[in-house]
Amino acid sequence: MSDPKGYRPGCGIDCGTMNILAARTTIEGKTETLRVRDAFIDLDIEAKKTLRLGKVDYVEKDGQLIVLGDSALNMANLFKREVRRPLQRGVVSAGELEAQQILSLLVYNVLKEPTVANEHCFYSVPASPIDDPEQDIVYHQEVFKKILQEHGYTPHPMNESMAIIYSQCAPENFSGLAVSFGSGMMNCALAYQTVKGVEFSLARCLSDDFPVVTDTGLKMMEDIVPGDMVLDATGTFVSVEEKLDNGYRDSLLEVELEHLNSLPHRLTSDHRVFVSRRFGWEWVQAGDLKEGDMCGVPTIQSSQTSGGTYYFGRKNGDNITVATARNLGRFFGLFLGDGSCGPYAVDPEFVQIAIDIKDRKTIDKTCTVLATIFGGFGVQLVEDPAEGVCRIKLHSTVISRHMKERFYTKDGEKTVPLPIDRISDQMALGIIEGLLDSDGHEEPKRRCITNTSLPVVMLTHHLLNRFGVEHSIQKRLPRQGGVNKRGVRIEGKKDTYEIRVTGHVAVAVLDMMLKVEGHSVHDNRPCFATYKVQSIKIVPYGRSVWDIRVGSDHHSFSSPGMVVHNCGDWIDSHAAKALGSTAARVCSAKERGIDLTASGNREAEAISLYIRALIRYCLENIAVQFRRIQSTLSLPDPIPFVLSGGTTKAINFEAVFKEEFEQVKKKGFPILISEVRMAKDPMTAVAEGLLVLAGEEYAG
Repeated sequence: MSDPKGYRPGCGIDCGTMNILAARTTIEGKTETLRVRDAFIDLDIEAKKTLRLGKVDYVEKDGQLIVLGDSALNMANLFKREVRRPLQRGVVSAGELEAQQILSLLVYNVLKEPTVANEHCFYSVPASPIDDPEQDIVYHQEVFKKILQEHGYTPHPMNESMAIIYSQCAPENFSGLAVSFGSGMMNCALAYQTVKGVEFSLARCLSDDFPVVTDTGLKMMEDIVPGDMVLDATGTFVSVEEKLDNGYRDSLLEVELEHLNSLPHRLTSDHRVFVSRRFGWEWVQAGDLKEGDMCGVPTIQSSQTSGGTYYFGRKNGDNITVATARNLGRFFGLFLGDGSCGPYAVDPEFVQIAIDIKDRKTIDKTCTVLATIFGGFGVQLVEDPAEGVCRIKLHSTVISRHMKERFYTKDGEKTVPLPIDRISDQMALGIIEGLLDSDGHEEPKRRCITNTSLPVVMLTHHLLNRFGVEHSIQKRLPRQGGVNKRGVRIEGKKDTYEIRVTGHVAVAVLDMMLKVEGHSVHDNRPCFATYKVQSIKIVPYGRSVWDIRVGSDHHSFSSPGMVVHNCGDWIDSHAAKALGSTAARVCSAKERGIDLTASGNREAEAISLYIRALIRYCLENIAVQFRRIQSTLSLPDPIPFVLSGGTTKAINFEAVFKEEFEQVKKKGFPILISEVRMAKDPMTAVAEGLLVLAGEEYAG
């Protein structure tokens, strides 16, 4: 044990996302604090000599070097990497397998051994976040309880904002409204003469679980991984930086869109959706959606210039490349509709397209398409009157193997391996035409394409959106028997989707574009395809929900017919994206004391933008939460509003907060505030309040 003569018994430890800070009282009655950065970075074992020369603290684990604390942040900035954190969004990180071991090292770094046996130690925990009610605060609390017990302490959890009131509001008999602006979340507490009135946190992270538009087609959220390219609100594909598991949900909102009701969107009620209302497009929480609201998705325009080619492989030392024009699109569409490949046992292997034996016009057109783009290969017609089908075979091992390897997903669904924005306009029209010829049918005022592959259906959906062709997608369960239009018996095993272009205008627009070869289709191109909210209901769910952080200044990503907000970022991450920097560098700039009111400073302006939004979000939620308990809690006197936490270290944070608070007060703030003031030391206020409580355990 440490020398008990050095300190009085009792200690407090603030377990924050950015810093872990312990407070103790010396024998002379002075408060001393010790801080360590809540961060680490792993380096190869070869870096040991360099670290020793630089006197950098590290530990060895499983053949790697683990650098802790401020040294980790310095190393991250040096190597342009992000530090790893055992705490994220205010709680123990579920994604860091080494979190508990790292936290134990960090805690011991600031507390050392107890001064007396089973020394009382109060430690900070956040309140349950109201905007992410399933975030696991209990796990976080129990992890720190276990760590402190293992180090020989008697642990006591305490809300961190209540701790601020204990350290900063003694002159007001421990009455006040305190907000801790941390890196992972904001914690808020209101007390009157130590009686707690309101206690909550804001995680600033919303979640969802539904299909996401990527550059290679539709992916379910559970299949999204960092590095995937997803569609944002501007119609640009942006990289997924991080995927976040936001915990278990018993139920979700299910939003159905008109014409897309076969693809319902399931999401939490607080996730924001891009909606067109009376005064234009705005972000609306899903729980505030109404039937009749207009959602939408940006149209994916082609980035492919004329003269592009598609590579199939090599034969006899020569590349097989084909121009990305209408005929290649027709071939792809025909294959996606009723195409298949011959078995590996046959040499040469072949690609075949099945066409109705009575449809001589389409048979002739298909032969012409194959001969035009693959003139050096044999094309064979095999008619099967019994099944009513003509199989058009292209004999090529190279093409066949390419189609087998590239035109099927891991689940065996057909797809196109090209990013959607790399498909030229003429190639896109060819794909639609090929699908209509193979898997489509015509009626006087309707054009329909039927397919069992969801990737093919969503590709067609986005290509039709590109040209402003209104359509709907219907889904039906697998057919148990029956015959198709060629008289072939069908035993269905998959859901079938039907894309319908309905109505005189939509059909006329589609027919016109397909009729003329090589014509321009650049006039009246829509930027957004809109879909009306048809129904909203609560449905059972019962598993984890997710969010993703994307590399986009617009903080959004798209699902079919709907754009949602990417809300899982911290201030540092948001500002880093706006600046083209890293979160670690923005964090360093902020904590150096960057001036939020400095004009012409890009870092300051970016950080100030997100801090102001954060303050407004905080004040709005404080008002909502207080109104809910206003009838049971009466405040006879105005109380101080105390600001604390690492984010408040930015120069002029108090002035910026007061500006935003004055705007909120004009609209009506339900709590009488005597003054707005900063904690004496925003970095130590929580730990000092916890120390007050720990000292009471030893008071006579």
